[in-house]
Amino acid sequence: MPITVKANETSYAQLHLEDVNYQPEVITYENYPDPDQPSYLKVAPAYNFTQDEGTQFEIPGTIKRAIVRGDSTVVLTGNQGTPALYLINNKTKTLVKELSINGIAPAEPNNAGFYSRLNDIAFTADGQLVGVNSVRCQYGPDQVDAGYARGTVRFFKWANFDADPVEWVTTQSSANFYRADMGATLASSGEAKDCEVVTTGVTNGTSRAVRFLILNVNDNEVVASRFTEKTLSADGTFTLVKQGDDIQLNVSPLDDHRYVLNGSKCAPFEFEPAPQQNTDSEVTGTLDASEIGVAAKGLAFFKYAKHALVASPFVNGESNVAGVKLYDVTEGLQNAQLIKTVGTDLPVAQGAAKKMNAAHADFMAAGANVKGEDINLYLFMDNNMVKFTTTNVEQPLVRGDYAYDLKLEEGEDAYTLNFKVTSDVEDATVVVKPVNEGEAEPIYTVMSNAYAAGNTVTINKDDLEENVEYNWEVTIGNNAVPTIKRFFKYAPVGNGSYCSRGMTIDRNPESPYFQNMYIGNPYGTKGIYEVNPALEVVNDGAPYLGPEFATGNTASPFRMGVNPNNGFVYIADWSDAHGGITVMDPADPNTAIPFYEGTRQGSGQIVNAAGQGIGGSCTSVAFIGSGEDTQMLSFQEDLPTGNAGNVVALYNIGTKVTTDQAPDAMFSNISRKLINTNVEITPLENGFFASQIRGTGNNDTNVPSFIYCDYEDNIIFNSGNLEDYDGSYGAGFAITDDASCIAVSTGKPYISLYDVEWNDNVPSFKLRYTLTDYSDGSSILNQMKFDHAGNLFVADAKYGVSGFAIPKDAQEVTTPAQLSQILVNNKTTGVSDVNAKTVKSVKYVNTLGVQSDKPFEGINIVVTTYTDGTHSSVKVIK
Repeated sequence: MPITVKANETSYAQLHLEDVNYQPEVITYENYPDPDQPSYLKVAPAYNFTQDEGTQFEIPGTIKRAIVRGDSTVVLTGNQGTPALYLINNKTKTLVKELSINGIAPAEPNNAGFYSRLNDIAFTADGQLVGVNSVRCQYGPDQVDAGYARGTVRFFKWANFDADPVEWVTTQSSANFYRADMGATLASSGEAKDCEVVTTGVTNGTSRAVRFLILNVNDNEVVASRFTEKTLSADGTFTLVKQGDDIQLNVSPLDDHRYVLNGSKCAPFEFEPAPQQNTDSEVTGTLDASEIGVAAKGLAFFKYAKHALVASPFVNGESNVAGVKLYDVTEGLQNAQLIKTVGTDLPVAQGAAKKMNAAHADFMAAGANVKGEDINLYLFMDNNMVKFTTTNVEQPLVRGDYAYDLKLEEGEDAYTLNFKVTSDVEDATVVVKPVNEGEAEPIYTVMSNAYAAGNTVTINKDDLEENVEYNWEVTIGNNAVPTIKRFFKYAPVGNGSYCSRGMTIDRNPESPYFQNMYIGNPYGTKGIYEVNPALEVVNDGAPYLGPEFATGNTASPFRMGVNPNNGFVYIADWSDAHGGITVMDPADPNTAIPFYEGTRQGSGQIVNAAGQGIGGSCTSVAFIGSGEDTQMLSFQEDLPTGNAGNVVALYNIGTKVTTDQAPDAMFSNISRKLINTNVEITPLENGFFASQIRGTGNNDTNVPSFIYCDYEDNIIFNSGNLEDYDGSYGAGFAITDDASCIAVSTGKPYISLYDVEWNDNVPSFKLRYTLTDYSDGSSILNQMKFDHAGNLFVADAKYGVSGFAIPKDAQEVTTPAQLSQILVNNKTTGVSDVNAKTVKSVKYVNTLGVQSDKPFEGINIVVTTYTDGTHSSVKVIK
């Protein structure tokens, strides 16, 4: 605005406060901040590192402390009474400069109790360097011995690496000792303007007992102080006799008011300073030092994937510094979990070795920083620094693993249990348990290793209770899956640009084809490809049913589902010339079985002998239930009218393979929202998801990307109300077994995963993360499935089928054997006199474990239950 200037009057611009409610952003500083990382990231059970050749720096004097802070390391030395601070650039591994010590109080040559102008350093939460001198302090003037002067503990602070230090605060406290050597080590918790500062006081007596002096500093003033420890002796908790003269303090990453003490004579331990003066502090956890050696010291704590980690040097049997170990201490130092690392051991000394060798060092320390998902570790040995990094290093694959191909063999005296695992694992448990809970105790066989190639467990019949029927299962203990990683990719030969549109997985443990995956290719070499659980393509280059789909378009074959009663693959076909559903028996995969028993009309509709429309061209097929309760859902183009129906249809097919019946239900209200007509169906017990193709930005309540519906034709959730969702190009959709997570294609297409919460039958969704880098965003993502261990498989029209490890916490995955695999000890008495018992019920179980009151065609296990609670079983062929 213009300013009017008048003679002999002061003129000024009138200022206006634009927002009276404005509050400046409050920045909260943390001692160990979480790095900028993907939200899905977990801590891996193992990491591969590569190490450099080591760098030697021209740093004179004795090194006292080295602290990594981001891309910098600050090194403190003492050289004949003169301290020095050096700044190292961790990226370039160069010595940048010597930091200023102007402003640090001079030495006191006439004071026998003056030990160091700068004895230890630390960083505040907001990144300011602080330090402490070392001096003998006395309780009062009467305790000052001849040749000594009354000591003053001085704390210094550097605003940044270019600043001169200032004297921050001082104290003459002796931590309530008559005479104490103060300032052996230092830790600071919180930001510099309001923090807790801890240093030590060591008695000059023979006990070498340690007390802690805790200062609360606010705006450069000590506003409160206290000393701790009442029990003072060489056998006490804190004494240099136990910990060594070179003790170091670190702030604990687990609590801002806990600290970790380490020295060359003790394992690192965490303690919480006593809240009252002259009171013993509580030790809250001690690290098992068997891996690093008690002599190791120089810890570096940091955060990674919301966990607290610590890097530590380790020493070998010759007391040489031999490398770095990494621990997860999130559950406390006493529960520290060693993280396996490859590449963090220094090589054994060799004459021509280029890399730094394990060697004796007077000073050792570890450092760490995190860049995205990568970890950088540093090892300091005197004036040498070695860097270890995961950057550009292929990491071990961690995926969800499970057992499969469970087979039972019976011998005269024992049963042999055989199974395979999707990867070699270190945690497998075979459980043989009674069919009827409570009849006998389960038998557990814990295996320290199980192998992908095959495993065998022997169960002696004498170990089974007589005439008690047992079944069995295998549980695989999975480590946490740390990150998204593709571990499978297969692209059938297509037409140059596209290669697959549908895929499904047989998820029924009763099926002899359990975890087989089937891929549909409607381009080029049309047909169906089979992939076994070992992820081997059974018929690479020779698709099943190629001639069957020859007359169809590029949606023939399309999406697929597996019938839970027989393991047959049901293949949707969205083409006028060959529309419908084709059934493939994996035991005879080159013989096509038409699902619809009827005649195709010119409109594409298929009618039965009575002229009823029973089906036609469709985009999806899915199953829910089992046995006589099996239902099939499909999105039908030609129902209820040919070539213009576009409706979700439900068939009560029971145990039948084919049908000549019209759908038992058609959901017209639901289908009004599915006007793009390329629809995937994903059923649950109480409802089903229907997703349809929508491009980026096209997700609204009128034409939503997906909806959740009940079986009464009601829409319960409409994704048009999901604000952070932008479309579903390809309509790919999957849900985990426990219905706690969905994977859905976005408009690019990318893959978004949402956590699902259920209130009765109403879902709500929270975005977990979006997978964006598996494709260039120009393809069509038509079908997705989670496997038995929660890995996600994706059929992409352009890129083929990919399998992704999905981040999750450690879990157990159990695979039950088929119900027909019965173990029983009948060596002595066989089955009791069944003729003298009253039969309660008889059930027939087929080879897939489906039960019925009537016998199936083929092999049946006849299970008879008697009124006294016992059972008998026999195999028969009908």
